[in-house]
Amino acid sequence: MILKCLYAEVVDKAFLRLDPPYEAVFLDASDLRRYAARPEYDLPETFVRRALAARDECLAIRAGDELAAYGWYSTRANHFSDDLTLHFDPRWVYMYRGFTNPAHRGRRLHAIGMTMALAEYQRRQFRGLVSCVETRNTASLRSVYRMGYRVFGTIYAIRPGHLLRSTGTGYHTLDAPIAWCTPGCRRFGFRLERTNVPLGAGPRPRAAKI
Repeated sequence: MILKCLYAEVVDKAFLRLDPPYEAVFLDASDLRRYAARPEYDLPETFVRRALAARDECLAIRAGDELAAYGWYSTRANHFSDDLTLHFDPRWVYMYRGFTNPAHRGRRLHAIGMTMALAEYQRRQFRGLVSCVETRNTASLRSVYRMGYRVFGTIYAIRPGHLLRSTGTGYHTLDAPIAWCTPGCRRFGFRLERTNVPLGAGPRPRAAKI
């Protein structure tokens, strides 16, 4: 997995306008639980519970009561996967899990939602947004570049055991992920670290940097 690491700190006013019937709002817990019951919105209840427990926020764009788009925002170390945690400089807000309803695509709602979130978090005295996007996700990369994100580094993450099994060799003991962060990530405190290492497995390794 190769992730582009990005930041945005300039609000483009061209992305602060929403035409009817759209409106932007931070969803409260009751709204999130209600939307989680609808599979078309890709909001699993387990994810919503974890995000709310971490005090993450969801900025949504709605058309009436329908979710047209949303993005999640975190101000602290964030669950990246079952065994990886993403760390970043607390002066920045981490944007993740962007979604646009297929029925509402083509209206730049993803970029508009992120720009509105950027303006709001800067009002709260944060510097801006940071995010990471897989290099193969070209649609998301186009959207974030359009609204002003800039690349500051790259993260490479591999699971040696998975790679070796693809050659027919079983190495389950090597399934733990390994992550490398390019030097540009240091400015933003951006790094992936293993989480939930069992007792007796030794100290938790830091993400390697190259």
